[in-house]
Parts: sequence; C-alpha cells; structure tokens
Amino acid sequence: MKKQPKNRIAEERTAKGMTQQELADAVGSHWITISKLERGRIKLTTEWLEKLAAPLGVSPGELLRRAEVRTGLAEIAKIFQDLPSKALSDPKTFPRGKGPVRLKIDRASYEPMLRTGDTLTLTPWAELNAQQRTQTEGRLCFFDGGAKSCLGFLYAGRKANTYDLFWLGGRLVEGVKATSLFLTATISFQQSLARP
Repeated sequence: MKKQPKNRIAEERTAKGMTQQELADAVGSHWITISKLERGRIKLTTEWLEKLAAPLGVSPGELLRRAEVRTGLAEIAKIFQDLPSKALSDPKTFPRGKGPVRLKIDRASYEPMLRTGDTLTLTPWAELNAQQRTQTEGRLCFFDGGAKSCLGFLYAGRKANTYDLFWLGGRLVEGVKATSLFLTATISFQQSLARP
C-alpha cells in the first residue's frame, strides 16, 4: 500500500494540470525542490505554503493534509479521567506543572472535527522527547496564549524555532514559541463517532 503524502501539493498541482517544472517556474524554484516538498523531504514552512498557494489558486491551508482524528481507547480514557479539566474559554492560562492536562471543548467553532463537550488530553511541549518534537508537524496542538488561546494544526513558522497554527485552511496564530504549546495525546468524543 502506498504511503499517503504529508501534504496536498501534488494533488492540487495535478488538478490544475501543472507539471513540477511549471510550478517551480511560478515560484522561482527548481522542480527537484517541488518534488521534495511534495514528498515531505523538505520541511513545508508557512513561507512555502504561501508561495505555492498563489499559482495553484488555493489558500495556503488547503495544501495541508487533514489530520485523521482517532479517539483514544477506553483504557487510555480511564487513565486520564481524573485529570483536572479546563474549558477552552477559561481566561486563566493552563498550569505549567508536570503531566497532561484535559481540555473540554465549550464552543462550536471547532466543528466539524470537534464538538461542544468533546475532551482532549494534552501533553505539555516540555514533556515531549526530542523525537516526539520532530513529529509534531501537522498534529493537533493547543496554543496557550492567554486571551488568544486556540487549537490548531502545527506547521513550521517563518522564523526559526517558531510555529504557525492552522484550522481548516486558515491560519489562526503565527510565530508561536514551543513553550506555549501542548500536543494532543487523545480525543474523547462526547457523542458517538457516527456523526451526521
């Protein structure tokens, strides 16, 4: 079985009837660079997303592969059931202590993936090992920015050691520092998985 690409660049390019060379010419690059971006051999930064989106006629977020949402097993859910839960609109920042945090979705702005009442278990960035940190691109994360706190899919930012968060094709936050991030470990849905 062929491995699914990490992004939708090739999909959008072929839909527009463009070759890698034509896309490379449009962004001032080499076709090999386009090939490596499509296969995930070169990190897809926000800058690349914006460069590639214009000639393809899509928004930068449309070039991102939608993450597959999987619910945690019942056993995993039991482990996290006693965690303190915080509502997304809670004005206080998340605790900086050790261990995971549980986040309850309290608004409909994250539909269709998440609904009010769904719960996420989050792991603080500081508790991820080096290998886990390199595998966060495209993963669902929580940004603890106080009043600007939000969920989004994580991608490399324009500046070194920063990240941008996207939600369903739109950039929510730009230039986030890793110390303000929590990686989603599990998702527990309030309602059944067979959603309309």
